Amino acid sequence: MQSDAPTLSAAEPQPYTVASSPHQSTSLQSPPLPPLPPPDGVPTGASAFATPSAPADTRHQPSHDTLPPPVPASPPSVNRQQSLAETLKDLQEQAAFVQRSSAARTVVAISPIVASTAVEPELGAEGSVSELYIAGLTARELFVRLPESDDVSLLLEKYLRPEHRPARDLSGDWRDKTLDELISTHNWRGVARYCYDAITQSPPEQTTYILSHWLLRFEALVRLRLIQPLAAELASITSLLPPSSCFGPVELSEPSEADIPLFHPAVPFELHVLVASLPSLQGQQARSVELVSMLLRSCKDALWTAKPEGREEDERIWTGRVERLGVLLAELLADIKASPSAFSLLSSATPHSPAVLSALCRLNISSGDITSLDRSLSSLPAEDPEKARRRMQVLRDVADGKYVEAEVELRRIVDENADDVEARTNLAVVLLYLARVEEATTLLTSLLSTHPHIAYNSPTILFNLCTLYEISTEHATAKKVGLLRDAARYGAQGIERGCFKLK
Repeated sequence: MQSDAPTLSAAEPQPYTVASSPHQSTSLQSPPLPPLPPPDGVPTGASAFATPSAPADTRHQPSHDTLPPPVPASPPSVNRQQSLAETLKDLQEQAAFVQRSSAARTVVAISPIVASTAVEPELGAEGSVSELYIAGLTARELFVRLPESDDVSLLLEKYLRPEHRPARDLSGDWRDKTLDELISTHNWRGVARYCYDAITQSPPEQTTYILSHWLLRFEALVRLRLIQPLAAELASITSLLPPSSCFGPVELSEPSEADIPLFHPAVPFELHVLVASLPSLQGQQARSVELVSMLLRSCKDALWTAKPEGREEDERIWTGRVERLGVLLAELLADIKASPSAFSLLSSATPHSPAVLSALCRLNISSGDITSLDRSLSSLPAEDPEKARRRMQVLRDVADGKYVEAEVELRRIVDENADDVEARTNLAVVLLYLARVEEATTLLTSLLSTHPHIAYNSPTILFNLCTLYEISTEHATAKKVGLLRDAARYGAQGIERGCFKLK
């Protein structure tokens, strides 16, 4: 997968002190972001299709112009925040028959489970996170300049003449666009640039606001598969943060009378998860297993501390974090061919939540353990508003070769919700298994018209369509180049060249 990140000098640690009330400023002060909700969970399993690994890119110093300040700071309306949450949650880019990539898994792991109108409060803090001033978080030197080209640009240069190439804006210019629009159109460079301007033009006392935008920028870099810039910026940010011991004892250059906390109140929990997940994005799954295990152990310690003290809200939050990390660790263990350990880890969870049971089903499918899969399916709750049980049953039917039954159930799901892109994509895969190639091609092609921003930015749909072209026509290359051209019109940011199966 990606090569190791380059060794870059991190910014010098700065003192962190309690700040006075944030002052008013005429600089950019858009409303604080809610925690990022995860995209819909995606089961994994054996597949005739597989998305290729992502390349790594790096550049050097940033070069950004100062943009005019957008909307002045004001309390966000509930509708505005719900709109952003729904937009993020609707990004279904993977089909159930394709293994979730490290990048997609990390997006899920670093996103809080519940969206709210403010950054999720950290536990054990006497004051709000915004009261802690951390110097240096808005410095422009923390940012890495993003590459001005990508895989899609290189393919366009190779296969299309200049006059036939669609215009693509990779500058990240977000003028006249809202954050909702940037996310819904998969304009991740625009999101990254938006966060750059929000951070560098923010009053330095607004720690919560600044760190929430850093998290959003990191998610954009993950989706763009720019792992080396991500590693460099993450290292610079973590060098400025106050110490915590969630990854083991901390060595201080000067003696300190205060105990180092497991999780410092000023540091968003998702930053710890991202630090632990980063090695897996660089192809070092074993190192991520080690770091996520340490983080999970620290979360359990925090959970057991909250229980006897009767802090129900703290207990609920830590329980959710333990569950999320357990699922992440199980997927990492499966990556390194340690499926028995992953199964033992998930089976030890008490009680089994729907998320853990879904992860168990995916693990059973990938390992071919149909008996255990049937047990896990029977444990899923009868109430199934998200159709998780029905989707898992489809996977079970496919694993057992019951393609007709899988087709019938998927058509029912699609009839109930024509906008269910995942179900329609999986139905196309089942039709391929039934040797109905033309029908499968027509179904996937229809997604390009009905849901262009999703379909043209989905590695799974693009790869599957190119595979069907190769099976069904002698003019596959021309069709794939046409698909490349059309995808470029919708951005296709973060899409690697292997999705188009062009040399």
